[in-house]
Amino acid sequence: MSTATSTLTPEQTQSILATWKEAGPSEAEHDEFIANALLRLSDPVQVKALVDDVAQLAQLAAEIDETFVDVEKILWVVVYLFWPIGIPLMGQWVGFKERWRTCLRSSCVLASTTADILKRFDEIYLDKVEKIQTEQDRLAAMQALDALTKELDANDQSADMSRQFLDLKRDIEAFVNKFNLSATKTAIEPLLADIATLDEQIISAQKAIGGASGSIVAALRLGARASSVVASLEEQREKKVESIRDLRRAMKAMTELVEPSPKLASEQIVAPDIGLMLSKLVVFSEIWSSVRSQNVQFRAHIAGGLEAATNSRFKSEVKLARAQCKPLEAGLLEYKKQLESWV
Repeated sequence: MSTATSTLTPEQTQSILATWKEAGPSEAEHDEFIANALLRLSDPVQVKALVDDVAQLAQLAAEIDETFVDVEKILWVVVYLFWPIGIPLMGQWVGFKERWRTCLRSSCVLASTTADILKRFDEIYLDKVEKIQTEQDRLAAMQALDALTKELDANDQSADMSRQFLDLKRDIEAFVNKFNLSATKTAIEPLLADIATLDEQIISAQKAIGGASGSIVAALRLGARASSVVASLEEQREKKVESIRDLRRAMKAMTELVEPSPKLASEQIVAPDIGLMLSKLVVFSEIWSSVRSQNVQFRAHIAGGLEAATNSRFKSEVKLARAQCKPLEAGLLEYKKQLESWV
């Protein structure tokens, strides 16, 4: 099912925005928005997209968790190669991973609570508002909406959850900066110096054993196959090269976890990052604030009397609010379901 919306030119868009800034949308524009939104929410494909948008947070969380695990594996190499340096680094990183999973468990609880709020907002509170016919109905709906506002104000944990994720991100950023400097100075630079020395020794050994043909031996990479000495030197060199690769993989993975490389909007995100997770988790606080805001607005509207509570435009707004609840509720429950299977 297609929607009735159409694409505007940049000039038309800017003109409308300027008008809205001065006087807000017209009644006709407001009615058109409600109609188009309800049309979208009656389309199963559009509804599934809304559900998936929230549920896909769980996949992003899983990808970030894999990055924590991958970096931990690489750090074991660091511990093996640089024992005094590696132990505290490993301890800090494992601590970050556990804090990350604690944050995810908190988000599961909040997802469940938020889904429950949406369900009750739709099936109890908005149902009362939508079915107002008498003065008694109106007063009962106002009383119910007042109770929900108090509940929302008392129980909103979305800010605390966001703070936990944000504090973790900041701590990892500080750790990454310190790790990168330390790894470069105490590990990568000495390893590069060792590799340079081994390169000289390999060339020297090839010349010594190959005589005048040493340059040909080197060019054809025959040294390692023809001499155990050269083979041993090259094996030592490759181990040090691999150590640098491991360290740089760890540095890259850590850095992109909190400071992803700039990418075009059309590019697929290759490295998961906590910043992206944080930006998407805003949906939790947005749902709470949106429910509270609509709750207060609807209460204020129906306080205007029975006529205000029963006019068709208001009924359309309530219908739209109800239509948005179920996709969001389904997405949150799917997020919780997916995370609880492994976190």
